[in-house]
Amino acid sequence: MTRGRKWSKNIVVSRIKALEKKLGKRPVKRDASTLYQKSREFFGTWNNALYAAGYTINKKQIPRIPDLSIELCYFAGIVSTDGHLYCSNGKSRKVLIYTSYPDECKMVARLIDEIFQYRASVKVRRMGWNKRNNYEIYISSKPIVEFLNKKFNIPLGPKSKTITIPIIFESIRPEFAWNYLRGVLDGDGDILQRDYLVRISSGSMAYLEGLRNMLEKLGIKSTSIKKEKTAFRLYIYGKENIVKISSKLYPATFCYKRKRNMFVKLLRRASKNYRPAVAQTDSSLHMSERNRGNGGASGCRGVLPEMAEFFTSRRSIETGRL
Repeated sequence: MTRGRKWSKNIVVSRIKALEKKLGKRPVKRDASTLYQKSREFFGTWNNALYAAGYTINKKQIPRIPDLSIELCYFAGIVSTDGHLYCSNGKSRKVLIYTSYPDECKMVARLIDEIFQYRASVKVRRMGWNKRNNYEIYISSKPIVEFLNKKFNIPLGPKSKTITIPIIFESIRPEFAWNYLRGVLDGDGDILQRDYLVRISSGSMAYLEGLRNMLEKLGIKSTSIKKEKTAFRLYIYGKENIVKISSKLYPATFCYKRKRNMFVKLLRRASKNYRPAVAQTDSSLHMSERNRGNGGASGCRGVLPEMAEFFTSRRSIETGRL
């Protein structure tokens, strides 16, 4: 290939360009073993040689492994339901998250950047008969995959029938569990408007049993787990349960807006139908009339305290006061 001539940086670059013309595509290191060896000899790496030849190189990202936070717990909830830890031949490791909504795709990418200081990649695909785009957000990072696997019990590879609730939630503060629950509901939760009902589906009965125990510790009643045609299901029912969940999950910086809006509709409906269980005294009526003109939670008429707090906080975020 270079008989009678010594290799140099310029020769490596010219050979890379010549190889591209010959192949009709960007060359990779396995296309020419000798050229690959010489590129490492003169440039240190194959990518450095490609860069010298004028190619754009994506630099390897080094993610931050974070401490426990509410954002991390929310992310773990999403990965546990709408995500996947990909493992190939013991080498390739990826975190994959799927959604059909572009605003959710952007939100998840921002969340990943916030937690791990890592810029996630996105692939857009059409799946089967579905005419909508499906967005695949992925993180190509072995350290992040191993961190999520060990910290939050998310299995490598197929997980639907083997996943369990992370043991860590048995001993940490409730706000972390609430944010994990928001991720779970965003991923696999259905909010049924008419019946004040939330349904969570999973292929793992053990996962739903652990989730039911978590809900009980958080003061939320749920049904026994039901086996249906395609999955196991857990139901959370009742107006007071829905109101309490909503007040704990929102407002939030990171969430799926379509799920949040469903809870908002339920809260508004509950506030219209709410009647105090105990008759008000004259003094309490006088206090209620006086509070109607005040701002904040006390200015929300005829609603449960949790609902008043929710609507006040949401208004503050929307107007930029928080």
